[in-house]
Amino acid sequence: MIYYCIRALSRFTGNNSYRKMGDKAFSSIISAPQSIPGLFPTYIYADTINPFFTNEFINIGSMGDSFYEYMLKLYLQTNKTEPKFFEFYTKSSNAIINHLLKSTQEGYKYICQNDQKDIAVMEQLTCFAAGMFALGSLSISDLSEREKHLQIGKDLLETCVAGWKMTKTGVAPEA
Repeated sequence: MIYYCIRALSRFTGNNSYRKMGDKAFSSIISAPQSIPGLFPTYIYADTINPFFTNEFINIGSMGDSFYEYMLKLYLQTNKTEPKFFEFYTKSSNAIINHLLKSTQEGYKYICQNDQKDIAVMEQLTCFAAGMFALGSLSISDLSEREKHLQIGKDLLETCVAGWKMTKTGVAPEA
């Protein structure tokens, strides 16, 4: 996510103007209306004062992965001094759990896509979410919530490993 890089550029150069521009863009995205609060469609029209999403397609995999992952990374990168990033991460991770986390008949957990209805597909790229949930659990103060997020990370990893093992090459299919 370029916002992460922009913040790093400000930190390394000592020029806070980059960060201010990035903060403004990030705030615009976060405040754009969402059909499911905490979940962000993949396309945004930003040539106006009030940006808006141009579709309803929500994907935690391709074209969406970095956004969710970097909310947590930004919180950690700031040494937990900017709790707004953890609040955004928490809202999004809970929305993923409540709206996109599904189970197969065999009991494997996966994160589906959504385009005004659930699409029972989890891309290989979505496997990053296993680590995201596990890492995010370390910053959750409520013990039962922490354990729930860690278990989701473990469950998603189990699904991804099973997908890899199902192929002759050991490489999971993309979708």
